[in-house]
Amino acid sequence: MLKHHPTSNVKMLSYFDYRYQYALGLDANASDDRICVNTLSNFRCRLVEYELQTGESLFQQEMEALSENRAVFLGLNKSKARMDSSMLDSSCKNMIRIKLIYTVIRNMVRELRNKTDWELPESYLAYLEKSHQNKTIYQTKTTEETSKLQFLIQQAHDLYAFIKGHADVENFRSFEHLTRLLKEQSIPTKDGSVMPVEGAKLTSQILQNPSDPDATFRHKAGESHIGHSLNFVEVYDNETDMGLMMHADVKENTYSDAQYGEDFVKNHPLAKEMDTLAVDGACYRQETVKHADELGLEINFSQMTGRAVAEDSIG
Repeated sequence: MLKHHPTSNVKMLSYFDYRYQYALGLDANASDDRICVNTLSNFRCRLVEYELQTGESLFQQEMEALSENRAVFLGLNKSKARMDSSMLDSSCKNMIRIKLIYTVIRNMVRELRNKTDWELPESYLAYLEKSHQNKTIYQTKTTEETSKLQFLIQQAHDLYAFIKGHADVENFRSFEHLTRLLKEQSIPTKDGSVMPVEGAKLTSQILQNPSDPDATFRHKAGESHIGHSLNFVEVYDNETDMGLMMHADVKENTYSDAQYGEDFVKNHPLAKEMDTLAVDGACYRQETVKHADELGLEINFSQMTGRAVAEDSIG
């Protein structure tokens, strides 16, 4: 008698349910074609690898093609649309600077230990101990924070120097993060050591967390965000009272609304089918308006309120 495992049953049903096979164009009676979890994960990997190599998102192209087919089927009037963007927060933790540097060093040490037979210096073997992180980060006194930051950035630099030149190790993902960290957060000195970059001079593009290296930092509407942004265009047909998402684009969250707007009006074929596009005031850019006029596209911008102007400044 099989024991009841609800989660397992759901997974098994999705693998063997003929409706899933039919939706994917598979012959339910064939014995050689079946879908499983590896089918989906391997497919996602190939999509990501292709986009990294070519800059093309096949997934986005396919979704927009399906939307276009749906619009034709519904007889949707695409003359009116709205565009807006939204923050997509990453699931990665917001790391303080010291913890970020520590984590990058620890990941590098772990990968060296697991994938090579290198003899690591004793000072780096400590990063493999469970209690080392708490002692280094959370038990650091406030007065020691600057010196601790200096110590960790120097350790990161020394580890980089220890590894550099070994092609087999330079391909490790952790080495990529270590290299990026030093480039973004350290300044070389004349004596061959490094100094940490001043906190105020760090940009929003720096590595936020090794678990999501593409995530960027942005402060918007009084809130801090780490992750990406989503820009979408929805066509709305007044006569049929139907709306349909026709375009979506994901970028780093530092990508401006104005750039999203210019990209769409200049490059997307859907813009040529529209008469009116409603957008946020932050999308305004003279180049966008100029190109829209050439297309015969009217862009309606919402009011820009902006931040309060200081008494001694001109708005």
